[in-house]
Amino acid sequence: MNNNKHHRIALVINTDGLEYDDRVRKEIISTQKLFPNVEFKIFAIIGGKENNKDTEGVTSYGTPYKTYYLKSREKYKNGEKDFRKLFEFTHKVLPDIKGYEAVWFAEITGALTLMFARNKYILWDLHEIPSLFFGNIITKCALKYIFHKCNVVLHANPARIDYIKGLGLISDPSKHIALRNYPNFDDVDTEYDKKYFDCKEWINGRRCVYLQGLFADRRSPIETISAIMNTPDLIAIVVGPFDNEILDKLYDKYGKNALNERVRFIGQIPQLKIPQYVLLCRFSLIFYKNVSANNYYCEANRFYQSIVLGVPVVCGNNPSMREIIEKYGVGISIDDDGSSIDEITKGIETLMNNESEIRTNISNNKNQFLWDSQEPIISEAISKFIPVI
Repeated sequence: MNNNKHHRIALVINTDGLEYDDRVRKEIISTQKLFPNVEFKIFAIIGGKENNKDTEGVTSYGTPYKTYYLKSREKYKNGEKDFRKLFEFTHKVLPDIKGYEAVWFAEITGALTLMFARNKYILWDLHEIPSLFFGNIITKCALKYIFHKCNVVLHANPARIDYIKGLGLISDPSKHIALRNYPNFDDVDTEYDKKYFDCKEWINGRRCVYLQGLFADRRSPIETISAIMNTPDLIAIVVGPFDNEILDKLYDKYGKNALNERVRFIGQIPQLKIPQYVLLCRFSLIFYKNVSANNYYCEANRFYQSIVLGVPVVCGNNPSMREIIEKYGVGISIDDDGSSIDEITKGIETLMNNESEIRTNISNNKNQFLWDSQEPIISEAISKFIPVI
């Protein structure tokens, strides 16, 4: 590494919130740890109409950022005219990243801006499979062009690379690197707020299950919570957003009072507070229905968070998570994708009957799933990303 040369990286992203985007936070911190002469600035669209504004500031982890007001976001609802919104964002962000030698594009939505970037080292950080480009020969050719333009493409796990390669869309495998989203607990928030203490008081020593990310049917919210309600003496906390229509269906099914007595909806919390809530629970349920390649090949961050914190997991038959369960015995993988309430209920029963053995397996293996283990991969990726570093 040339320590005398300073390198500036522009990180372009569309995200629900910089403080909630754990992967980006970890990637920036680790890169700067490995390469102290690298500096980041984030250029972002932040989800939610209340965040549709021009702002500048610094994240809690010390990275400066700039966000943008888009007229198209004011005019069109969420999910409408997305291409127009991205085109406006691209028009605004390109002048700002002009002075940067390297650009880190996060998420699929960075593809449009990436295509217009010129004379840059480019890294594309794919948090999801880019299935948007699988529709026809034109979009597939566009994806191949983007891959060709990149110095490095990061993927969430090896199974996703294999899936895209199997579609014939990867011509240079050396550019494609799997960076697994293992947790990093070096920066866990050690201050406990009123929301936490209220939750702890509500649990009151009962056997509690940790649930997170149940914002859509593809995450099995009804099936998961129904399995909790089917299991005597079991309660649950739900972290993150939750769909009101799904909640109404659960109220209709169980009654509002009965459901609220056994399930507590915490809402959105900062990433660094999540371990506080996981540690209040005996185990975690994680399901991704087989409705798309992205769901099927998911490897949830909270899957590893639970294991590293010593909390067993029950998951579906998704290949990447099932592989970990079968290899290390750190939980139960059911013979279903999370569509069957009965199978989830059986998985809970199996875990509770084998909890002692599973906890021993976790204790023996959990250190393998820490973010620090990914630093050699980050070092390889950055060295390919900026060849002169």
